[in-house]
Amino acid sequence: NVDEFQRARGLRIGFFRLMLQAAAKRARAVIAPSRYLARIVEGWGVTGERIWVVCNSFASPDHEVDVLPDVELPPAFAQGFRLITVGRLVPHKQLTDIVRVLAKMRDAKLVIVGDGPEWHKLQLLIEELGLADRVFMTGRLSQQKGWGLLTRYSDAMVLNSTYEGMPHILLEAAHFGVPVVATAVGGTPEIGRDGETGLLI
Repeated sequence: NVDEFQRARGLRIGFFRLMLQAAAKRARAVIAPSRYLARIVEGWGVTGERIWVVCNSFASPDHEVDVLPDVELPPAFAQGFRLITVGRLVPHKQLTDIVRVLAKMRDAKLVIVGDGPEWHKLQLLIEELGLADRVFMTGRLSQQKGWGLLTRYSDAMVLNSTYEGMPHILLEAAHFGVPVVATAVGGTPEIGRDGETGLLI
């Protein structure tokens, strides 16, 4: 991840870091979506007055929430405590850890929204742990359908990343009043207040 890249040693990584620093230093301005990333850019030798923090945002629905498109979930998901996680299925999102924790919870269900290289690994783990009736993978969805799931079928949003710049999905969850459980990494703590808008772990 980005933090590891900053500290890593070695000829190849050193070369890439040098190229990155050289490009950033030549820029008139660097726009970062979070204070966390602004500090990273400062570490590349860019002076503070050339770094602009412009936080991520999103355009909320221009119509009532109850007309958002529906997503058909298995009947078992009509009851119980329902968790949702949304994002690209990549290793740094640590989705396998979420599935393993779910296996230890009673009656909790998990909806995984997204697609990516970890899809088959997750499917195998879900089968191996006998969670096919409690974990549902939707694949990639439109933003509107994702919002429909957030508003209708989510008791909490889970984000278990090792790195985030300024996650859009947490802004969306906050907008729709869905509590969040997220790792306190990158720009995430700039969105959520631990114990108020959710839990930072």
